[in-house]
Amino acid sequence: WTGNIFWEVQSALPVDGKPICYIIYADKTRLSSFGTVQGYPVIIRLGNLPAHIRNGQGVGGGRVIGWLPIVPDEPKHHNKSYYADFKRDIWHKAFEIILSSIKDKSKTGAWVQPPDADAAPWHVFPTIMILSADYEEQCVSFPAYAYKS
Repeated sequence: WTGNIFWEVQSALPVDGKPICYIIYADKTRLSSFGTVQGYPVIIRLGNLPAHIRNGQGVGGGRVIGWLPIVPDEPKHHNKSYYADFKRDIWHKAFEIILSSIKDKSKTGAWVQPPDADAAPWHVFPTIMILSADYEEQCVSFPAYAYKS
């Protein structure tokens, strides 16, 4: 089905447009602490690359592009819909900040020079092809699931 998504994205671009398809996921298993604050990394991979390269440890592998904060659960807020909404808002704001650098470029594109200096510049359009989240992260980003859980 990712092939279909890629095709749909490419079909919506101008004739000279080239899709840059990102695969993004948050890895809560790599939890880190910054003083009294905890967060986990958001990893990006380039969907245009073959799987063995984008899933590798080398140059084409995933890269950390930001950190999502962990809002601690507090007993006084347990089963409160406003707290689920608050945690969702924090998650969405953090993701908005992380993705802000490509927001406009995803609509208008960006001109980049390919590695071959003699080649014509490419008109690239970054897009999020896959945003992968485990169940717990889905609960944070969509509070209807988190409420009463």
